[in-house]
Amino acid sequence: MADEREATVQLIDEHAWERAEVVPIGEPIAVSEWLAKLDHLGMVLGVVSPRRIAGGPYDGGWVVSADNQRGRLHFAMPEEAFRGIHSLLSS
Repeated sequence: MADEREATVQLIDEHAWERAEVVPIGEPIAVSEWLAKLDHLGMVLGVVSPRRIAGGPYDGGWVVSADNQRGRLHFAMPEEAFRGIHSLLSS
């Protein structure tokens, strides 16, 4: 479980994302823990949309993708977390 003081990121439902909806699933995870897990899985980060999330718990945040040979996952994160990982994103 994420420390309440640290920004979190959350997996979003793929079926909802296909309809351009952001529906978080599972538990939020601290950004530092999330980055370590993505690294362990060999996943590369990328920005999915230049638009911010409107509404819900990640209002004003961003959707990012993480890809590896097995596929792509999408995650919602708040603005402060996005600023913290911006330099890690692939174009």
